[in-house]
Amino acid sequence: GMTGVGKTNLANFLYNEKQVQNHFAPNMAWVQVSGEFDIIRISQEIFEAVGGKATKAPRNFNKLQEVLRDKLIGKRFLLVLDDVWSESHRDWETLVGPFYTCAPGSKIVITTEKDKLLKNLGYKPLIKQLGSLPYDDALSLFALHALGVRNFDSHLSLKPYADDIVKKCDGFPLVA
Repeated sequence: GMTGVGKTNLANFLYNEKQVQNHFAPNMAWVQVSGEFDIIRISQEIFEAVGGKATKAPRNFNKLQEVLRDKLIGKRFLLVLDDVWSESHRDWETLVGPFYTCAPGSKIVITTEKDKLLKNLGYKPLIKQLGSLPYDDALSLFALHALGVRNFDSHLSLKPYADDIVKKCDGFPLVA
């Protein structure tokens, strides 16, 4: 989806949901990828998130992947890779190698603006992507955050200002 539609916020909401936490904890990792796809950094962050000590993370990438695999073997695991720019299938195959030993039901969630990435991974493009909000929903969201109410019915004098602001937000929930 486009920048600003709330991909990261949605993933964060799900990641921190109590039911999700109960299902996957303690084997959960969130890695902010943005920019260069540094497989070693990403793998180290995953290792640390699942209880590995930073000082005990192997410096050799192959050894790091082996230690990560051994730490997760047979365990249910949730990984969120946020704001992925890389479209390289090879990068992905290298990164996810240790996760093939995880228990069934393990999940990897990716937030990205790149449809090509999903195609390269063998997924069909999403029929409906996360997009901007309809005007009425954006106005309601704005009212909730501005006034703590769901609409401007009790604040009619403010509604024209809210209308102008919400139109400028162009339906982007984070802006609203």
